[in-house]
Amino acid sequence: MRLTYIIGVKPISSGLGGHHRSLGALVECMMRHGHPCHIVTITRTIDSPVLRDLSCPQDIVSFAPHRPLRFLRTLRRAVSASAPDVVHCFDLESFFHSFNAGIPHRYPAVFSKCGGPTYRRAHPVPNDVVLFSAEDLRWFQGRPQYAATRFHHIPNRVAPVPGDPGKCAEIRALAGGRKTILRVCRIGAAHEQSIRAGAELVGRLRRAGLEVVLVVVGAIERPEIFQRLVCDLGDSVVFLTEERYCRQGAALLEAGDLVYGTGRGFMEGACLGRPLLAPVANSRCPVLATEADFDRLLQCNFSARAVVSPLDEEANLRDIVLCLTDRSVWENKSAESLDWYRRFFSIEAAYERYFAVYRGARPMAYRLSQQVHCLACAAYLHLLQGIRLGRSPGARAREALV
Repeated sequence: MRLTYIIGVKPISSGLGGHHRSLGALVECMMRHGHPCHIVTITRTIDSPVLRDLSCPQDIVSFAPHRPLRFLRTLRRAVSASAPDVVHCFDLESFFHSFNAGIPHRYPAVFSKCGGPTYRRAHPVPNDVVLFSAEDLRWFQGRPQYAATRFHHIPNRVAPVPGDPGKCAEIRALAGGRKTILRVCRIGAAHEQSIRAGAELVGRLRRAGLEVVLVVVGAIERPEIFQRLVCDLGDSVVFLTEERYCRQGAALLEAGDLVYGTGRGFMEGACLGRPLLAPVANSRCPVLATEADFDRLLQCNFSARAVVSPLDEEANLRDIVLCLTDRSVWENKSAESLDWYRRFFSIEAAYERYFAVYRGARPMAYRLSQQVHCLACAAYLHLLQGIRLGRSPGARAREALV
């Protein structure tokens, strides 16, 4: 089965997001099972370093909103050249562009919503939608316009990533003998609060007598947020933002005594058998994940939207202290993490489910109302991305004349 994946890289993005890594793991899995894969990346700035390393055909389509017809023709040709049996859009923006290019009406189509908050309003989607979280599944199933849509709840999946001993040694040297909590995430608005929560935990652990540091590995998406965090958090956090660290952050997780993760980062920590911390909505500090709370955390894809109830913050802190100071407790939590990985997060365990989705996919029926919606959304994205790039509508209009 020939598979074409379409994904976008936003102007302020580093191309190192969790959904790029999720796509990379899925593509590698499908290729191991003999399915030719092709990736089309829609970008206005850079491509994704994560996807660049994959050994499959790829096309980079420059998002050119000032020449929309040329852009849509280029996108359509890039997809048609691979003669796919199924097209899989990995974010909402790439689906809008694909819809406007007529791709989901010509080929069987699948759409993935890769975590994040639930949508504020309903959008057109193909007949088959893959959802990472139960939170999103409830949202979609509660709306009548999706009554004919087939939803597939397949939590995010990861593949083992070989560790990088050299860089892990560098991190341990930076920690200077202190216990290390490792967090891999982009540094921007989406993760600012979770980083602050990690720093709050470090402060509480230090007051309890432990020498601890939070190491955050991630590309800077919002420089002003990065500077604010550096000024506010002081020596409780070490930031590693160079591309040589960020390009494959999962290879550095072995340097952490605990892994503090959301979404994919949590799952990659489980793959390595590290005790796991996750942010929650009802605490200023992350919680140590337990079997009792696992389902609640999983339903929100291990995001800060999860609520753990009842929550005893003092007991949580004591459990974290024990995990960092008692090797037998650490080993029990490590075994628990590995069990979660085998049961819920292994990409190989999800292969049959993805193949069943692709086998049953079909093209979308054309509806004028959906076309109007997708055109309006694409126009809005053009305006929003222009603002994020710091260019006025007048500047973009002048660009269109060049």
